[in-house]
Amino acid sequence: MILLIEAVLFTGSWYVWTRLRCLLDSLSTGACSGYVVYCTRFTRLVVAVMLFLAQMSFIVHYFIHAEDPPLLSLLCFVCLGILFQFIICYFCLGRVYQLICWARRWHFAGTRADCSLSVQWTKFITALLFSVSISVYGLYGGLKAPAVKTVEVPIKGLAASMDRLSVAVISDIHLGPTVGRTKLERVVLMVNSLQPGLYHSFIYALFSVIL
Repeated sequence: MILLIEAVLFTGSWYVWTRLRCLLDSLSTGACSGYVVYCTRFTRLVVAVMLFLAQMSFIVHYFIHAEDPPLLSLLCFVCLGILFQFIICYFCLGRVYQLICWARRWHFAGTRADCSLSVQWTKFITALLFSVSISVYGLYGGLKAPAVKTVEVPIKGLAASMDRLSVAVISDIHLGPTVGRTKLERVVLMVNSLQPGLYHSFIYALFSVIL
């Protein structure tokens, strides 16, 4: 299973790297400024490190076991989230652009699609900003304290002995590479402080099940 996952991750990483390399090569060949060359090299290094961390995410989670996820595991899975979000967003932007080009050719006969570098850079930067924003927001939501929402559920014909019964439902804890024992203990303390009559939990540990 882990070999299949690594093969899929390598394919996605290669997809991103080849498109970035084409864009950066176009800048390097068309510019004589040392600053531009330095920026392209720095960008290659940053993206290469991110792709490497994403590639190592499941390996780190498989071999490093701890009550709380180590920093390396957290970084790897953040990079993995960025990689997945980027591929999905970049692919969708490409399909949307194809539809726009098709609509332009249909309304204006003879109009050719604009495949300039500016369009390619726009898709790449848009997908990158979207993927980073979504991943950081998801990480923030996963690390912060869970929200408590109180909902009253009227039930017709309920026995008098169960009137005002409180039920605590816990969901989407996502124990695994980014959430560990510390947050789970915090959730337990929060539930106990509510003093519910019953409780039910939906705690997901997807990666532990897969591996």
